[in-house]
Amino acid sequence: MKSFAVNMSSESLSEIFLKNTFRECHKWAHYLSVYDKHLSCYRGKAPVVLEIGVREGGSLGLWRNYFGPEATIIGVDIKQSCEKLSGDGFDIYIGDQSDLAFLEHILNQHSCIDIVIDDGSHVAADMIKTFEFLYSRINSEAIYIVEDIVPSIAGSRDSDSPSFLDYANELLLQLNLGFGEESIAQRADKHVAEAVAASGKDRSSVLVSSPSGLSSVTEFTASTESICFYPNMVVFEKAPQSARSAIKSSGMTPGQFMMYSTYLLKRRG
Repeated sequence: MKSFAVNMSSESLSEIFLKNTFRECHKWAHYLSVYDKHLSCYRGKAPVVLEIGVREGGSLGLWRNYFGPEATIIGVDIKQSCEKLSGDGFDIYIGDQSDLAFLEHILNQHSCIDIVIDDGSHVAADMIKTFEFLYSRINSEAIYIVEDIVPSIAGSRDSDSPSFLDYANELLLQLNLGFGEESIAQRADKHVAEAVAASGKDRSSVLVSSPSGLSSVTEFTASTESICFYPNMVVFEKAPQSARSAIKSSGMTPGQFMMYSTYLLKRRG
């Protein structure tokens, strides 16, 4: 039984937050509008929400009132004292977010996760390890939010380890793979032709960087619709992606039309 009343309404998360009387909840003010922007589509749809780092449990009550009584709210924390929150209707797991066996155990109990919120250790290595394990295992259309990335930036200054922002920037490069290979190849061919003409040598003797050496799309590229950067926060929006294709309003070839149709089917599930 829940020890607090669930008052789901059309109110914004900020409005619900200000009325919160269920335990202490601490968030940077701008986080609330970011959550509304990315998570409002899940309201009333019984999402499965996994929050890593729950402190006093106030945010768990916030999610319950925001998403409704049918939502599954999972809380993870390293502090044993958080176990008491299970009495309030939440699924509570006590353990270290960097322990992959522990995360595997949670996924064995909850195989379909719609939303992940990492508000845990704020240590870059932990955040990256958790992301790399969970991201490919949550639903194909899902939201993964990493809060409080600034501590990881500060912590990485005196070490050789990347901050979570560094890591997210690498993922941003992967998000943009798959565009422009043809034009790059054409530019390379033009460069070769110019080099041959200038040297008077045979084409095979002129060395240029090969377009085939460019990175190909990754699993992350194929499964991610967007990465949104906010102050102290990164939001990943998962959705299946098809091969990169340009379309036009008329005169598409059968191949172009088929690629676009496949893309639409993937997005509609």
